[in-house]
Amino acid sequence: MDLAGTYLVNTSDLDEAATILGSEFGTMRISRVNPQAPPWIRIWRTRVGPTTLDDCDIISDVRYEMDAPAGILVCRVRAGAVEFTAGESCRTFRRGDMVAVVGDGTAMTAVMREARCDLITVAPWLLTEMAAMDDESRCGTALNTFSDPISPSAQQQAADVIDHIRTFIANNPLAAHDPLVAGSAARYLVASILTAFPLEALAS
Repeated sequence: MDLAGTYLVNTSDLDEAATILGSEFGTMRISRVNPQAPPWIRIWRTRVGPTTLDDCDIISDVRYEMDAPAGILVCRVRAGAVEFTAGESCRTFRRGDMVAVVGDGTAMTAVMREARCDLITVAPWLLTEMAAMDDESRCGTALNTFSDPISPSAQQQAADVIDHIRTFIANNPLAAHDPLVAGSAARYLVASILTAFPLEALAS
């Protein structure tokens, strides 16, 4: 059986990677952090309905400079370290951490050090649709560029759902390409994300 998905990026050419990723996440520049260690960027992309799951594998250390990212990106670090900087805010995340990166048009820098992480992008309309189904998914938390899960249990639930979706849905072309299965799985994933990161905290 063929695997669902394809490589979005699989290269050591940082200019090539910047061009491809810029069309997906916003204009960016990519550079080495350690000039002595040639980097390699591999990102395997699968789609489940209106969501994308990117399995990002960075060999060596790489810096991404983004002019004005937009939208919401959920990042789950599975190995290594990821450092995000926007204005005066600088946060470092390591294995086991999860963060929702809220792009508000401010320039942002990300440094990935021997990192393996999940990057999850959700269509904005689906976030709104799912949040409207449950008033309890809203809260009065102020907007944060880098939002933490509201609790360890909510984070673990989201992580478990990500693993389930990747293993049994995204990597199974029969399931990933079936509209009913993929649409239901995408809503299951978004529901778990909204449990960990209530919409009001992300988009107020």
